[in-house]
Amino acid sequence: MKMLAQRVAWQWIAAVAVGGASLGLQIALARLIGPIEYGLFTMATSIATIAFVVQGGGYRLLVLRESVRRTEGFPSVPELNAFARGYIAAATAFLVALALAGGRMLIASMSATAAIAIAANAPRLIANLLSAELLARERLSEDARWQMFSRLIPFAAMIAAAAAGSGANGVLFALLAVQTAVLAWRPVGTAGFHIAFGGRRATWAAVHGIVLIDLFTQLYNRQSVFVLYAVHADLADIGRFGLMQRLLESYITLLSPLVTLFGNAVRLQGFRSAVFSRLSANILTTAATLVGMAACAYVLAGPDLLEWLFGFNYRAAAPLAPWLLGAAIFMAPNFMLGQAMIAKNQEWAFAAIVACVTAANALLTWVLASRHGSIGASQAMLATEILLFLLLAGWFWLRRETVDTIATAEFPARSSE
Repeated sequence: MKMLAQRVAWQWIAAVAVGGASLGLQIALARLIGPIEYGLFTMATSIATIAFVVQGGGYRLLVLRESVRRTEGFPSVPELNAFARGYIAAATAFLVALALAGGRMLIASMSATAAIAIAANAPRLIANLLSAELLARERLSEDARWQMFSRLIPFAAMIAAAAAGSGANGVLFALLAVQTAVLAWRPVGTAGFHIAFGGRRATWAAVHGIVLIDLFTQLYNRQSVFVLYAVHADLADIGRFGLMQRLLESYITLLSPLVTLFGNAVRLQGFRSAVFSRLSANILTTAATLVGMAACAYVLAGPDLLEWLFGFNYRAAAPLAPWLLGAAIFMAPNFMLGQAMIAKNQEWAFAAIVACVTAANALLTWVLASRHGSIGASQAMLATEILLFLLLAGWFWLRRETVDTIATAEFPARSSE
């Protein structure tokens, strides 16, 4: 039990370290490259985040699952890894070419930036496959160290490039180069870099549901900046909104380890266990503390705090904070409920809910941002998070008598450490 606590503690340390470094990266880039280049960076990385789902193809979860218990009719884990790397290579080449070709017709100024950001996804996806192998073998502390090494070194390279005077393109190229180099120090005992193309029918069928959920989720999280661009918001305004959105992502990153444990508790023990109750209380308390601290900082310092952290040009982001703090209140329970639906094998129901919410967010952002710019986009995010909470809570309320009996056979229990 003591060893388990130590290994889980390493996961916490990695999550806090990567989340804190991600926050520090956004602060550093915002100050070093300025709001216009940061706006370009935000749009390009938003495209890359959506592309990340397609490039990954759901293979990380598949490798994790099949490393624990192989499904009849599936390839072996080494074969699956080779198919995954082949798929990543092919999908990356296609999407980079699409970004370059699309720039000639749509937004030429950011075509190359988006292409570099998409290319930088490939080494990160391969690093994630290695992480999945470590988790499946219950090498939790080693996985935590690999996460920190494979993320923090590229972050440092991005800051160095920005400090040297590079814009968004140079920063993203540094990310691509260093993430690729980091793979040379892959953890001992993990798969090599053999590539194969193709796969089996069972493999392709398994990834469809995973990709659909991830795609809708990323569209929901990233589409606001493109709606802002479409309603003719300037890049500086998009950059300020993008920065505040990244702060929310850091908040979710800090909650992720607890929510992962929460999902495991739901999957293995249901909604009436002591572990479920304890983790629920811990997550909501942690979320309330983080939001409360941010709200106090905003009330006490407001625009001065934003200027001190990010520079004078970001004082104008202060009016966004109340709306986004309101959204943050609902993000924690939404994160929990979504994980619970996945744990109960309700991926398609969850995908349908997220699809509806994504459409509602696009419509609300268009209407409100066309009138109020980034403030309108922030208001739309708050309204959408409330809608998502109502839909998820409503789903569980309607199934309150039977939800604990929904099959979880697709998520076999792992042996304790």
